[in-house]
Formats: sequence, C-alpha cells, structure tokens
Amino acid sequence: MGKEISNLQELVLYGIKGVAAYAVHALALGAGDPVSYAKIHEILDSLTQPSATAEQLLDQALAVGELNYRVMEVLDHAHTETFGHPQPSKVRLHARKGKAILVSGHDLHDLYALLEQTRGLGIQVYTHGEMLPAHGYPKLKAYPHLAGNYGGAWTDQAEEFAAFPGSILM
Repeated sequence: MGKEISNLQELVLYGIKGVAAYAVHALALGAGDPVSYAKIHEILDSLTQPSATAEQLLDQALAVGELNYRVMEVLDHAHTETFGHPQPSKVRLHARKGKAILVSGHDLHDLYALLEQTRGLGIQVYTHGEMLPAHGYPKLKAYPHLAGNYGGAWTDQAEEFAAFPGSILM
C-alpha cells in the first residue's frame, strides 16, 4: 500500500473519530441522528476495502467533512435546546486562589453535571481551551462557581495544567 493511500486512510479515520465524539456529545443530550450513524458505518466500511484508490479515499474524506457539518448541526441544536442560546459574555481569564477544578475538552453535558455536583461546595470550576464557549450559555453561566477560563489552546495543556492551582478534569 502506498504512502498516499495510508495517509488518506488515516485522514478519514481521524475525521470519523472527531465526528463520532461530537455525535456522542449530542446523544448524551438526547439528540441522536440515525442517518449520521449509518454514514459513519458506511465510511468505516469503506476503509476495509483493500483496493481503494486515492480518489475514492479523497471522496470519503470529503464525505467525512459533510458528515461533520451535519453532526455539528445536531450538536448545536442539542446545546441550545438544553443550555439556551449562547450570548456574548465577559469571562475571567485567571484562576483565583481556593479549591478549583479545571475542565478541558468540549463536553458541555459533563460540565453541567460537574457544576451540579459542586454547587454550594466552595469549589470554583474553570474551563480550558475548547470549553470557553460554555460561558455564553445561560443555563451554564447561571452557576456562580463557573468562575472563568484558564489557559488557551489544547496544545499548551501540558504547561498550563502544571501551573493550575487545582484539580484537572479531562
């Protein structure tokens, strides 16, 4: 198998992993999409074909992009139905002293569960990287202990997590 074929197969596979992650987040909020699940299976099956050409794999990579768009629409709808329509919000960008948890990733359902579990315990919850948009959703920003965002891009997590004055949840 040529390097070009291997690279395209990996591109498709990594794309499907991302699509599947967003589909799981939507499903956790009650928004499943059987058509998307079927397309995931179809694309994964295409990767098992031993004689796939670069052109066919490129077509599958483009199909993954279209599928990602569909799944993101489902996820966006689930987020707004569950947490309200996001609004521009001021966000603290530095951690305060005290008990704190830093949440990374992009699973708003898990963030909501954590906020519920830590309500009234004196534990500040901070987002990192991809979680920054959580501060715009009315149902999430209603928690006073959603204290702010700490750090930036996921590529800086190793340094930023080491410097965070609390616990880390990924």
